[in-house]
Amino acid sequence: MLNINRADKSNRIGIIFILILFLFIFIFLAGCNNTPDPLSPEIENTLPSGYVIIEKGNQLTKDCTPVLEIVVENAEYMAFSGNGSHWSSWIPYSHYYDDFNIADGTCGTTMNSGAKTIYVRFKDQSGNMFPDGSTEAIFATIQYEMQEFFSIKIEPKEVEIKTGESITLKVRGYDLYLNEVPLPVNQIVWSKPCMVGTLNPTLGLKTVYTAPDIPGLRNITANYGTLSTGAKVYVIP
Repeated sequence: MLNINRADKSNRIGIIFILILFLFIFIFLAGCNNTPDPLSPEIENTLPSGYVIIEKGNQLTKDCTPVLEIVVENAEYMAFSGNGSHWSSWIPYSHYYDDFNIADGTCGTTMNSGAKTIYVRFKDQSGNMFPDGSTEAIFATIQYEMQEFFSIKIEPKEVEIKTGESITLKVRGYDLYLNEVPLPVNQIVWSKPCMVGTLNPTLGLKTVYTAPDIPGLRNITANYGTLSTGAKVYVIP
C-alpha cells in the first residue's frame, strides 16, 4: 500500500512538472511575437517621422545654401523655413537639396551670421501634411559665417526656348571661394533689349523671361550696384 501511494505521488509531481514546462514555453513564445496588431489605433495613427542633416553634420558652414540630407518616408513634397512659421513653396521631395537660402531674409531667415535652424515639413500623395503641429518638428541647426561678397552669376547661363515660351532666371552672389553669399532682394535689377520679350518682375533674385514671336539671341542682364552678369537666351521657332 505504501508503495502505491509513493507511485501516485511521483506521478502527480511529474504531471505538475510537465504543466509548468508547457506554461514557460507558452510565455516564451508569446513574448517573442512582437508583430503589431494592424488594427491597433496607436499604430494606425502614427505619422511618418524623419530627420535633416546639414553639410554632413558639420558644425559650421560658410555657404548660405548648404547641402541638406533629408530622410523621411512616404513624402511627395517638402518645404523649408528658418523659424518654423514662414515657409517656402512646396517642391518635389528629394533626398538631397542645396537651394534653401538660410540667410537671405525670406522664409523666416535673417541676413546675418550666427546659428541657423532649418525646419522641414512634408506632404504625402494624399496631401496630408506632416509634421502638422501636433507632432514633433523636424529641424537641424548649424553655425553660419557670412563671407565677403565678390561676384554674381545668373542661372542658367545659356538656355534655348521656343517662341512664346518662358524661362525662370536666378542670380546668385558668391565670395572669392565660391561660397554662396545672400544678396539683398530689392537691389537686383533685371534688364533686356527693347521689344524682345518680357521680364516679370524686374526686381528681385528671380525673374521670368517670356520670349517674343521672333526667333533670335536675347541677352538678359542682372545688375547689382556696379556689377552685372548676363544670360544668353536662344529663341527658336
